[in-house]
Amino acid sequence: MPRLVNNLRYDLVSLVRHAKNLFLSGRPGIGKTTVVREVLKELDWLKVGGFYTEEIRRNGARTGFLVKTFNGKLRVLSKIGFASPVRVGPYGVDLQAIEEVINPAIEKGMEQSDILILDEIGKMEIVSPRFRELVEKALDSRRRVLATVPCYYLPFVAMLKRRSDVFVAEVTRDNRNAWPVAILKGLRLQSGNE
Repeated sequence: MPRLVNNLRYDLVSLVRHAKNLFLSGRPGIGKTTVVREVLKELDWLKVGGFYTEEIRRNGARTGFLVKTFNGKLRVLSKIGFASPVRVGPYGVDLQAIEEVINPAIEKGMEQSDILILDEIGKMEIVSPRFRELVEKALDSRRRVLATVPCYYLPFVAMLKRRSDVFVAEVTRDNRNAWPVAILKGLRLQSGNE
């Protein structure tokens, strides 16, 4: 049964060190992707695969999301006004971005990386059956997985959170600055770089 950590009385480093699949969960805008990006700044001893998202902003307002891979691919994942049969809130989702950028990044990451970053396993991404299949394969693989997931209920994400090999950590305002340090130290200890 996965454990949910939402305060600092736990030894975060020890938890990260022993978690093969770590999910960062929390409210939208709380800083899950920021935690991942802070980890990535220092993660130079491991080969990284997968993808991460960035907000597209215009005049201070969020208007969409970009997806970036670790082999240099960049594409708009969703944006306001994008014509698509798939909508998440005000955003039209580019299904081809998932099929042509995200899914190949996961496949390549399972073959060639030490750790897979999946930012995010959310409403937009899980519309792709292939994406859902690849996420499960990644969690089953020998690769470590660091993923972000929403805190609200999505059946697929809820099923993943119940896996015995997934550790779910809640990111809050009180602990979000502690997570990058704990994740990096835990990864270093596990890989023998500490």
